[in-house]
Amino acid sequence: MLATVENPLPNSLLLHSKDLAALQQRSRLLLAMKFFELCELTSGQAAEMCGLSRVACPGCADIAPRAAEIHLR
Repeated sequence: MLATVENPLPNSLLLHSKDLAALQQRSRLLLAMKFFELCELTSGQAAEMCGLSRVACPGCADIAPRAAEIHLR
């Protein structure tokens, strides 16, 4: 089950996205990747948060080795 959290964002972020829906998707992806990097989500949970399959989640494979390295320090 997914909970919904609302976060106010500066309007300037819309300049980097084609529309509000794209900004929302990008924000979900970045937040999911950060939680995954911190080992607070599995890759499957991060993908679900973005509405993607685990295999299709961009960045998940790249982040996993760095996340493990961070937690070994």
